[in-house]
Amino acid sequence: MFARATIVLARRPGVLVIPRQATVETEGKTVVFVIADGVAKERPVTLGVVEGDRVEVREGLSTGEQVAIEGHRELQDGARVTVTTEGAR
Repeated sequence: MFARATIVLARRPGVLVIPRQATVETEGKTVVFVIADGVAKERPVTLGVVEGDRVEVREGLSTGEQVAIEGHRELQDGARVTVTTEGAR
C-alpha cells in the first residue's frame, strides 16, 4: 500500500502570479513587458515563489496589468504590438 499526498506549507491569498514564460532575464535583471494602449513597456520585476509554470511577482507589477507571453523575447521598450487572445492566432 502507498499513498500520494500534497503538503501545503503556506497559503498566501492576494498574491500576484503570472506565467513564468512572461519573464525575461536581461542585463542581470528580470523584466516583463507590460502592454498598454498597443505599446510594450519593459518593466523590472522582483519575483518570489516559483511553482511549476507560475511565478509570484512581489514588486513591479499591479493586478490587472497585461503582460506579453509570446514574442516578448524580441520586443524592445516602446514597441507597438497587437494583442491577440489564445486561440485567435
